[in-house]
Amino acid sequence: MIRLRIAGVVLLLLSPVAACEKSAQETPQATQEGSPPGTAPTAQKGSPPQAQPTAQKAGTEEARQKLGEMGLQYTAEAFFESVKNGKTEAVKQFLAAGMNPNGKDPDSATALMLAAEKGDTATINALLDGGADVNAKDRVGNTALTWAAGQGRLDAVTILLTHGADVNAKNESGKSPLLQAAQGGYTAVVDALKQAGAEDPRH
Repeated sequence: MIRLRIAGVVLLLLSPVAACEKSAQETPQATQEGSPPGTAPTAQKGSPPQAQPTAQKAGTEEARQKLGEMGLQYTAEAFFESVKNGKTEAVKQFLAAGMNPNGKDPDSATALMLAAEKGDTATINALLDGGADVNAKDRVGNTALTWAAGQGRLDAVTILLTHGADVNAKNESGKSPLLQAAQGGYTAVVDALKQAGAEDPRH
């Protein structure tokens, strides 16, 4: 009888231990069940960077192929010639193919300056959309706005101002876009520049 009582006491003492062991075994299972949601974002997070360069590379190759179909080589010279000749669609393909929108020709002019000088609004917009620096300067300090104002290109001036062109930028001779426009007698451009906040040193 005494042995049976002792055995009963031992069983009672072991029961909580067994319960604890069972709980401990169940805990990792719950953790494992919760793991997939934690690991899934990591996998998803890594996916886009791999897909994006692939799509970008495909777009670049496609643009260069289209340039070839247009009879154009992917060179800076061909890019600047397209800008000068007002070939906006070709300019867009050059930019899509990876051409630097802020590169300069042998005379230190950017593509945006050349388009602004001609008042080619379609090409100006394409270049700005492609990342052209609206306030880049040539070797004597002229910006695209100066080039446009000096030729009386009102529409070009308006677009450049809308995209943040510095209305009071001065070249190495101290001339601003307003002075360049005034010198050429382009009163409409002078008025537009004044409305945009241009200072008039003549008064």
